[in-house]
Amino acid sequence: MRVLSDDRPCTLDERSARLIMPGREIVQRAQQATNILAASKIARPMGRARALRQADRVVETIYGDRLLHTLSLKRKTFYVVAALVDGEIIITYDSVMPRDGGMHAVCNPYLVRSVINQHATARLFQRLRTTDLDAVMREIKPYGLGTLNFYAARRSGNHAIEEGRRVLMPTASGHLVVPYSGEHGRPDAVTWISDTSTGSEILGLVQQARQRGVFISAIDRKVEHIED
Repeated sequence: MRVLSDDRPCTLDERSARLIMPGREIVQRAQQATNILAASKIARPMGRARALRQADRVVETIYGDRLLHTLSLKRKTFYVVAALVDGEIIITYDSVMPRDGGMHAVCNPYLVRSVINQHATARLFQRLRTTDLDAVMREIKPYGLGTLNFYAARRSGNHAIEEGRRVLMPTASGHLVVPYSGEHGRPDAVTWISDTSTGSEILGLVQQARQRGVFISAIDRKVEHIED
């Protein structure tokens, strides 16, 4: 799977800026991770792989259930993290890589990669019958990988990411609906539907996509195919 080849962000629009600025929790966690990783030194015998595993443990400890997905590449590791801000769940990416005998961290919580809007967030709490934010974060863990796949498809020019198409992204026991408009160039979810409320035809596709770690590309109300 191809992912972001550099650290260039999506455009930070005004709505995203309003969302992220009050998100003190994710800002504080990102700063804490950055400070710890920046201070760490890599012993030569440790090697790059072991150093990255050490970074994984630091990030996992700091973010907990807010860490949705970890993607390890040869020289860099991406972390997909989430936070609840003003009733919406925002998704951002952090990354680390060995550099100059230490760990270079790119933990920038001000770059919004995806938004699960207020309606979709409310549906998650309502349909999961919970008031526990950690439970919601565990539910949307598969969505972290889904956003990476979305950007990989968009960067490759895949026809699945076009105006007017809907994308269905599986979660642990349901799926998020993402009507792609291209306005922000990112996947923003507008509602969440549980497996128990999903028709048998689409449910089969959602379950298959969940197992494969991919998303479903659709147009109007007709599901076309599962997108790698």
